[in-house]
Amino acid sequence: MSEAIASLQARVESAESRAGWQLITAGSQGKIRPITARIQAEKRSPEAKPLKIEKYNGTQDPYHHLEIFQSILHGTRHTDAMACHEFEETLMDEALHWFLNLPTNSIDSFQELGDNFLQRFILCGGGYRTTPDLFRLNQRPNERLRDFVRRWQKQATQCRSLNPALAASTFKQELQLGYFLLQISTNPPATNDDLLDVATAFAQAEYDTFGRDTNANAHLVTIPQVNNPDIRNKYTN
Repeated sequence: MSEAIASLQARVESAESRAGWQLITAGSQGKIRPITARIQAEKRSPEAKPLKIEKYNGTQDPYHHLEIFQSILHGTRHTDAMACHEFEETLMDEALHWFLNLPTNSIDSFQELGDNFLQRFILCGGGYRTTPDLFRLNQRPNERLRDFVRRWQKQATQCRSLNPALAASTFKQELQLGYFLLQISTNPPATNDDLLDVATAFAQAEYDTFGRDTNANAHLVTIPQVNNPDIRNKYTN
């Protein structure tokens, strides 16, 4: 008898749980939703499959999530309204709670949704960087160019609205005086991308030649009078 009562109680609790979920779902699909009627009117096909993307819970880097989402949609036939619906499906936990509590009818485009999303979670996942932040990335004494380029590229990819010309100038100023700096000062690459291509090629050649030798810079031709600021300005400006 006790087992039967326990089983009945479990079924009742399960039914109550489902009823509560239905109530929440109905509310989220009603007039209180933050997306406008124009976007709500465009329904997703019942056969449409969820995007293969890790859900965002409000603690990761929002730029990274948004960039992956946009790259998945790139080249597909998704309308602006469909992008809004599918982006909502990538949210969970705190992020979904934030979305459902946005002001009613406040989102009328994916651009508005993306802007609000970034503004809300911009400090999550380590925040973001700007081009001037790169000024703090000095090449360390005896640091291989290969290692410095890796550090530089990692930080540069986190910069939003990267200024290519400023980035290229900053990259040169952060280098240790040596043959590579002399080379790119004598034959300046045309663009920031070209500069990084040259740096990558030089770094690979340096590694192939000297391997993991931490004193590899001793084998390179260095610019004389390294303590003279006029000499440094000549090659970094």
